[in-house]
Amino acid sequence: MADIGYSSLFSAFISYFFASLLFFLGIRKRDKRMHEAGKRAVFIGSIFIIISSISLIYLLIIKDFEVEYVASYTSKKLPLLYSISAFWAGMEGSMLFWVLILCVYFLIYLFSSKTDNIHKIISYIFISLVTLFFLFVTVFLTNPFKILPFTPSDGKGLNPLLQNYWMLIHPVTLYLGYVGFTIPFAYASSVLIKGERKGWTEEIRKWTLISWLFLTIGIVFGGRWAYVELGWGGYWAWDPVENASFLPWLTATAFVHTLLIQETKNALKLWNLALIIITFILVVTGTYITRSGALSSVHAFAESRLGPYFGSLVFLTFIFMIFSLIKFNRHLKKDKEQFSVFGPEGLILLLLFSLVAITLVVLIGTFYPIISGLITGQKITVGQDFFVKTTGPFFIIILLLMGLYPFTYKKVSKIFLLPSLLIFVLISFIIYIKFSKHPGAWLGYGSAGFALSSVIYIYLRDIKKYGLILRKTGIFLIHSGIAVTAIGIISSSGFKTQKEFALKENDSVKFLKYEVIFKGLIHNHASNYDEVRGIFLIKENNKIKGKLTPSLRFYHNWEQPSAEMDVLPLLEGDIYGVIQGWDENKTVYFQIFHNPLIQLVWMGTTFIFIGGILVLLEKRKKR
Repeated sequence: MADIGYSSLFSAFISYFFASLLFFLGIRKRDKRMHEAGKRAVFIGSIFIIISSISLIYLLIIKDFEVEYVASYTSKKLPLLYSISAFWAGMEGSMLFWVLILCVYFLIYLFSSKTDNIHKIISYIFISLVTLFFLFVTVFLTNPFKILPFTPSDGKGLNPLLQNYWMLIHPVTLYLGYVGFTIPFAYASSVLIKGERKGWTEEIRKWTLISWLFLTIGIVFGGRWAYVELGWGGYWAWDPVENASFLPWLTATAFVHTLLIQETKNALKLWNLALIIITFILVVTGTYITRSGALSSVHAFAESRLGPYFGSLVFLTFIFMIFSLIKFNRHLKKDKEQFSVFGPEGLILLLLFSLVAITLVVLIGTFYPIISGLITGQKITVGQDFFVKTTGPFFIIILLLMGLYPFTYKKVSKIFLLPSLLIFVLISFIIYIKFSKHPGAWLGYGSAGFALSSVIYIYLRDIKKYGLILRKTGIFLIHSGIAVTAIGIISSSGFKTQKEFALKENDSVKFLKYEVIFKGLIHNHASNYDEVRGIFLIKENNKIKGKLTPSLRFYHNWEQPSAEMDVLPLLEGDIYGVIQGWDENKTVYFQIFHNPLIQLVWMGTTFIFIGGILVLLEKRKKR
């Protein structure tokens, strides 16, 4: 089966090479038969990729330890679902998984339109070349079907951190977002080369929204995984790999909004094309961060030789963008721009600048160890405080812009702006007087309240005027979700409480308004690990609110124990507990957190997810 997998992968590489060549020659010779032959080559190559992927999954399920990748990421006692998820757990498998998603996207894109035009065919070349690059890496540098010189009796098994249900879906959604940006990148490149055509913005927006939605879900699922698995009480640490997924999200968000200005005011065409190409560059940059090992991260793979290849792809794509923007600028229609700094487009322009500023700050902070290493010879890492302090003001500006935007339209009454501003002042004042004098707290809460009240007002106004419209409901849910998420982030990050206790059985301690009682340890056994679990009762006013049962797991194929946290969700926030260990006197070392209003983070991001789906459904309906 390993031979079938690798030979199929190599055959896919050959097929995509000929597909790229046929599309290129078809354009040069204006031969539709070559275009059709190129499409058939893509189809054949994609079938080979699917066969190769099925082969690897089969090898993982049957635990064929003769294959090095299988022996490295599975074991005899590893449950079936985690054996399948090992497909994307390691470097080699994740590269094949990337190629699999890209070929499926390519097939959908290829056969979703009834007719091909010159822009589509040029975009086929770009997608084929990107697929060819990843196939080259997979076939020649990260072969997942490599055979060991001997067959071990058992495999190493999956990293305990990855044996979590969120890791069954987080990488999948993240890759669906990452890889999807290849399609709008390819189409934007064709527009730069051949000029505009009717409906091209709709084509790009549709694929960008799909990719943006999956990337959003992937980021949230990753945060949820970090929250329930890493045991530090948080969900976002500004880790290099976390930032790698956040960077293209920022530029894609900017693009989705500035595209509105182009469609309504004939402005920012070059900005839009640059933004979507930069988004793709940041996707490749993120892949470089994850797979090169150049930056230290709990999420990253070990150091590898892939760095120069991905660095070259980033460099070549950036050079192509600069060259195309300069040389092919004349291909864009020079329609009269209807741009007003004081209208809606002015606020979207400020949004663009804010998102670009955040992107630059995060990019510099992420790569600062490399930058400082080149300049001083010593790698210096910036902490969370750097990112919070530098990006925080821009996020507050974005919330304020969200609140102001509905009132920039001429037909919208400005009267309700006063109550919204009053809400901003009132919330800011209450937070400042009663809770915190930190500007990030009172300005953050005030701005989120201002944005939320404005979004609710404009949505209710639209329902009264136009009735229930899917697209407007979707936009309302996305924007209100962002405001709600902001409140959750400020609360859970800025007002978090944590303490450590050393407890013996039946000891009780005070934590905030709660009483924590340690009831003892119990021992459990599973097929691939042994577990020591603690029982902690949480009381408030002598009434039991619930219990925490965090544990330490000792995986049979892993040397280090894995701390498994537990959380008690309450209306006012989460009580979060982690066992750090115990001593010979049966004293347990226990860490407990209170994360106020953290449920708003998950609630707000759920609104964003549902809203994104509604916007996409409306687009399909219009088509």
